[in-house]
Amino acid sequence: MNHNQDSKIIIASSFGKDSTATIHLMLEHNERISNIIYFESGWDFPQMEDHIALVEKNTGIKAIRVRYYRHFEELLGRYGWPHGSGGWCVRCR
Repeated sequence: MNHNQDSKIIIASSFGKDSTATIHLMLEHNERISNIIYFESGWDFPQMEDHIALVEKNTGIKAIRVRYYRHFEELLGRYGWPHGSGGWCVRCR
């Protein structure tokens, strides 16, 4: 893939096995990843922090953690589980 000097590649990652493999494959193919965005749900496995730190160390790319201002459990209480055909929004109609 050709990118100009100013282009940025930003990856949204769950840091699961597929996302982690994708990051490493992109780097092996000389893709310049600018940032990795990770959504913290508050329900993350305790080992996730160690895994993210290892990926950051091995890639040299710092993960940017984001979190919605409401807790995941509050969203579940308000909207129920996301529906496979459209997320939480289908329940809001």
